[in-house]
Amino acid sequence: STSFDAGLELEHLRLARTATASADPLHPDEPGPVRCTLTLPCASTTATRASAFGDVAWQPSRRIAVHAGLRANLEAENGGTQLLPRLALSWIGGGTTTATLSAGRYSQLGVLESRTGVPALPVDGLLTRIRVGTQYELRVAHSTPSFAVQAAAFLRRQRIGAPGRG
Repeated sequence: STSFDAGLELEHLRLARTATASADPLHPDEPGPVRCTLTLPCASTTATRASAFGDVAWQPSRRIAVHAGLRANLEAENGGTQLLPRLALSWIGGGTTTATLSAGRYSQLGVLESRTGVPALPVDGLLTRIRVGTQYELRVAHSTPSFAVQAAAFLRRQRIGAPGRG
């Protein structure tokens, strides 16, 4: 049997970072608390992404299933696009055990992180470059009427630096 699934998605992210402290380390005599100074920078940004996706599931036999899909992303701020294919092959063993081997491309925005004890640098936004990667996964699941167990292992490879992002 064969089945199809498709959809559209619109994602709008708004991120803001506000820095506050009881006193400004450069001006300890000034009263506190302080926020959004040169040594305590604040920043905000937005990102909008539109996506279309589709998936085809095919089960050529009782024990084998195949899923193939494609996701297309469009980044509103820079016009960047990504085509992200996915493929999965599943073995269905007697209805209680399944094993799935899958591979797929994905993309995500990164968010700048601050670390304790490290001075913050002034930034004009909170988003890092778009990360594009490939993930390979093996997932095995087994269930009975009294319990279920699932194990997965994956390998992920990322490339940071799509055009148009810092």
